Amino acid sequence: MWVKLYMMFTSVNTFFHSFCKGFLRRLTNLCELQRICYGTTKGYERTIRIENSLKKSKQLARVWTSLIRIPEKGRYTESNSAHTLEAAVTGITLLKQVKPTYHREFVRSLRFSLNHICSYRQLEFEAEHVRRMKFDTSDQNHVNKLLILWESLRDDPIEGLVSKKWQDIGFQGDDPRTDFRGMGMLGLDNLVFFVTQYNNLARHVLSRSLHPKYGYSFAIVGINLTHLIHNLLRQGKLKTHLYNAMRAVVGIEDLHKLYCYVFVEFDRLWLAEKPRDVMEFGRIRDKFEQILVERLEREDCVLSGRGTVEEI
Repeated sequence: MWVKLYMMFTSVNTFFHSFCKGFLRRLTNLCELQRICYGTTKGYERTIRIENSLKKSKQLARVWTSLIRIPEKGRYTESNSAHTLEAAVTGITLLKQVKPTYHREFVRSLRFSLNHICSYRQLEFEAEHVRRMKFDTSDQNHVNKLLILWESLRDDPIEGLVSKKWQDIGFQGDDPRTDFRGMGMLGLDNLVFFVTQYNNLARHVLSRSLHPKYGYSFAIVGINLTHLIHNLLRQGKLKTHLYNAMRAVVGIEDLHKLYCYVFVEFDRLWLAEKPRDVMEFGRIRDKFEQILVERLEREDCVLSGRGTVEEI
């Protein structure tokens, strides 16, 4: 019974949506995509409405499928992105009978939003690819990144890849490689970006993590936060922030910067909560995720960190 009611509701909803689109097209002489581009704010609001419109459009189904297949296979690169966008824009304007020379602003807005849509999906592909990449001791690049992590946080030398000293920056044991199993090289890349691009801030956060009463494991927490933002990326919840950031292309550097913001905000919450011990990590982590998701659910969300030592 409930299945039949749901199917009936879906059919009625589809009918009225199609009816309204047709009515507005005749009334305004503009297709739905034009109305979105001309009537919405640049950023998440416009891009997500364009994305939803393309998903629902039967007329543009082939254009949409051809477009998203490229980033979903990791082939939306700098060398072919321009050609991909032009092919999609040309297909849409032809099928919707829009004159590009007359509606130049529409074409620019559409191209900008399509670039966001594709680059977000490309970012999903790249992040997952790096996450699946295991730490390889025979890969000198992997080894160098781990050593950079230590050297950026500590002034004393490290004896090698296996040492009790790794616990000083928050790894669980003598061999830090084992802690990256869940998040692979993505966990390490996030940490390395934080400690190299915001070194003073990262060192300060490390010092706060060593608090004698309210301390936590810096590196382990960092890897857990990688897991959090990776899940939010796959769920599409980072679109508000990334689309509103106004950069033409959403890329892996944007994910790294967001990670730094998340790390600082988690550290702020952790010490404010004054946990009894590290066993409260699950509770505080869940609370932090709820706060973060609530911020991301705002259509005007732009997560901007207060990135100085004095402000945390």
